[in-house]
Amino acid sequence: MFNSILCTFLNIFQASFTVKYKRMKEKNIWITQGIKINCKQNSFTKNSNNPKANAYYIKHCEIVRKDIKESKKQHYSRIIAKSSNKMKTTLNITQKERAGKYFLWNWFPHYL
Repeated sequence: MFNSILCTFLNIFQASFTVKYKRMKEKNIWITQGIKINCKQNSFTKNSNNPKANAYYIKHCEIVRKDIKESKKQHYSRIIAKSSNKMKTTLNITQKERAGKYFLWNWFPHYL
């Protein structure tokens, strides 16, 4: 008796409230703890009227930019090394970095 009521309830409940799958945003695995700390430190000197602080901010931004570039390079080379289809992985990485603006068929439309 209880099982039939439970089955009926579950069928009605599942039909009323369908499961919606939400695509999770991909986390930036390449962001290291040091990059996070450097970005937080850099935010304190951003809005300053002091010329020394502004010069420090510019130099610090260059250092953080180089760190980010190197971290991304290491992360993507690890992904490519583990991949079975290296060309496809490389193309996917370049599309992700360029925010999907440049696709293969935009480069060579008459070949595809």
